[in-house]
Amino acid sequence: MPVREISNDTLNAELISAGDKLVMVDFFATWCGPCKNIAPHIDQLSSQYPNAVFLKADVEKCTNEALKYSIKAMPTFVFFQHGKEVARLQGASKDPIEQTIKKFYKDTPTKDIGYTDLKPFIEEKSCTALNEIDKWQNALLDNQPGMFRSDEDDPELILHIAFNQVVKIHSIAIEAPEENGPKTVKLFINRHAIDFNDAKSSDAVQTLQFEAKHLKDGLPVELRFVKFQSVQSIALFFANNQSDSDQTAIKSVTFYGTPIVTTNMKDFKKAEGMPVANT
Repeated sequence: MPVREISNDTLNAELISAGDKLVMVDFFATWCGPCKNIAPHIDQLSSQYPNAVFLKADVEKCTNEALKYSIKAMPTFVFFQHGKEVARLQGASKDPIEQTIKKFYKDTPTKDIGYTDLKPFIEEKSCTALNEIDKWQNALLDNQPGMFRSDEDDPELILHIAFNQVVKIHSIAIEAPEENGPKTVKLFINRHAIDFNDAKSSDAVQTLQFEAKHLKDGLPVELRFVKFQSVQSIALFFANNQSDSDQTAIKSVTFYGTPIVTTNMKDFKKAEGMPVANT
């Protein structure tokens, strides 16, 4: 796959589109001699490893990406998989670059599911959480740093998410610490309110069992899609965590699917190629 130059504020969309493919981003500057010298080698690697995505970002144009990923020297090569940074290298040394590619490269990418990150359709003012000590926005909207955690003496959490239009939900990805990330998650749809008594006593639309491997990489877990075809709101009851400890912690929760009325096509991002784990 040829090396493509990205523009400012587009890297996140590229990472979502890449799914489980390895993504290598070459942060360069036009005045940087080593950057120019290594460029033909990167072009060659892009031909050798066709199922990886090779991008380059001019640090003087992609200022937001350079700031977000703390680029201090050029060239810097940052490697991503499942949308997360897995390695980085500084300098124009050929062998370490190829060794890093080989470490994470997959000859056959996971099946492309082609669904959309539903974050743009979340109606923030109508969302709530119970038993939390952090803002739920930490996990849902990416506009707050830090974790979304339960009370220190109680691992249970409820997160009620409303959408600004009816959506179909195909899968849910949760990124969390392996030791106290959520384990059993009960899902309820289109309920105006739910408390812990309701969540424990009521039958869920579906109950998911997350494993540590799902949480480490934020791997989407596929839902029984036929049951999530007309969702205005969804409540998640986090009943326990991986180690049965007293506090549950979550870094991010992402819903993948499609809006039924696609009125904001320019606002949402493709999630093509996201890997899915069946549960």
